[in-house]
Amino acid sequence: MKNFLFLATLFLPLFLFLGQPGPVAAISATINTLNSGGCVQPGSSLNIDWGGSGYDHVALAYRPDSAGSPPTWTSDSVAWNIAHPVSGSSYIWNVPTAVDTTVGYRLWIEAHSSSHTGLAMDYSDMPFGFSTPPCRR
Repeated sequence: MKNFLFLATLFLPLFLFLGQPGPVAAISATINTLNSGGCVQPGSSLNIDWGGSGYDHVALAYRPDSAGSPPTWTSDSVAWNIAHPVSGSSYIWNVPTAVDTTVGYRLWIEAHSSSHTGLAMDYSDMPFGFSTPPCRR
């Protein structure tokens, strides 16, 4: 019995240490496209690109600047109106033709872990507008 207790005291901390999960990688995402504002032509195609790390995929959205931040994708997926899930670091958006050209908008990105338990969010620093050339914003 003493041998068993000695071995248990010796190896139990080792098993407990080895059985612990490692640290979870931090997730980050930064929108690059239209980050400084600009104009987008309704009905055109726009390459949206972003940087970041630690994510499995992202959700993309555009929202009127006055609407504030969108809810998380897991609580309201309809708010993420461009695309989800998107892998990689860019996406070609087919811009809708029916948009309000009198208000400013922001691009939003929400980066997800594969299980949606980790996330990071970013949005364009300045609002952009929809307009036909030449840009009237």
